[in-house]
Amino acid sequence: MGFNYAIEKAKFEREWTQLRVEYEKAGMSNEKINILHDYDWENFKKERIYAIHTQEFREAQYDNGNSQEDKSPLFKKFLSAISRWDNYAASTSTGWIEDITDERLAARLKELSQEDLELLTQFIIQGFTQSDLEQMGYGKQYKISRRISRLKNFLKK
Repeated sequence: MGFNYAIEKAKFEREWTQLRVEYEKAGMSNEKINILHDYDWENFKKERIYAIHTQEFREAQYDNGNSQEDKSPLFKKFLSAISRWDNYAASTSTGWIEDITDERLAARLKELSQEDLELLTQFIIQGFTQSDLEQMGYGKQYKISRRISRLKNFLKK
C-alpha cells in the first residue's frame, strides 16, 4: 500500500476546487468553506501518516512452495505477537494423558471413568498421598488403596 504524496495532494486539490465552487453556489460563506477545507486537509494528513506507517501483512505463496513466513521480516519479528500456541491438553486436569507416548497406555487411560482419571491425576500427577486424598473426599484410605491397585492392574493389561 503506497502513498504518492504529489498524486494524492493533486487529487485532493482538484476535489476541493469542485467542492468550493459547489459550496459557493449553495451560498456558503468563505469562512465556513475554509473550515471544511481545513477539516478535510487534517484528515488527508492523517490518512497519509497512516499509509506511510502501515505495511501490508498478508500471506502469499512463492513459486518454490515456501510461504511468506520464511521470507517476511515482519513474520520473523512479530511471530510471537501474531501466534497463539494452543495447549489444549494443559487446559484440563486430565490433559496429561495427551502427552503419553505409549499409545496402548493412552488408550487404556481414555477408557477410564472421569472419577478414576481424577483420582489418578491427584495421586500421580499432583503427588497427593492416599491420606491427602481421603481428606479431599475421595473416600476411606483403604478404599483409595484398592481403587489405585485396581487401576494399576487395569492399565498393565
